[in-house]
Amino acid sequence: MSKTTEVAAEPLVSIDETLEYLAEQQSKVARLSSQMSQGVVNPIVLAKVCGIKPQQVYNYIRKGYIAAVRENNTQKLYIELNDAVAFVMRRLNRSAAEQLRINEELEAVAS
Repeated sequence: MSKTTEVAAEPLVSIDETLEYLAEQQSKVARLSSQMSQGVVNPIVLAKVCGIKPQQVYNYIRKGYIAAVRENNTQKLYIELNDAVAFVMRRLNRSAAEQLRINEELEAVAS
């Protein structure tokens, strides 16, 4: 079993840690708390939380990586809170795995 499959099988960031991260981001992103209380997140707000461009979130929606719902009368896209939390958790896991890989390489060089 390679290291990449071990990291993929065992999540480095739990759901509780993801929710804590989102709670920390509520002070930085003004609309996040009001949208989370409604159970949805706007793609632009999700992009700000993740620190990526909104175009990337819309591209993930277009490709089907994130499920989004469209309001009937306004044509606005919204992402359900569970899907948004799962997306943030995947991004946090990916960055944690990358940081773990970098730390292991630095330890191997230092040894």
